[in-house]
Amino acid sequence: MLADYDQADHLVQRAFPHIDPAVKPVKSHLFWGLMRIFRYDYCILVVAITIKVIAEFAAPIGINQLLLYLETDGKAATLKPWVWILFLICGPIIGSMAIQW
Repeated sequence: MLADYDQADHLVQRAFPHIDPAVKPVKSHLFWGLMRIFRYDYCILVVAITIKVIAEFAAPIGINQLLLYLETDGKAATLKPWVWILFLICGPIIGSMAIQW
């Protein structure tokens, strides 16, 4: 069962003034009409993908810094190793949550 906002009749009522060339007073490309209709969905998608990309970098950075900490015996370390362990754990979790959102 579809949600109410995904039903065809609701989408037609919402999208028809932006897409139908007979109703629109100004001629514009179909792409811009679709962007106007689904702007909220596109914004959510951009935010989710940005969070996922940033979260994918967390685990490699965590491994790099943790190995650097072990290699230098903690000398000149700005952060404790538990921070990098959190990067290893939380990075993939946050990335998968962003895509599920």
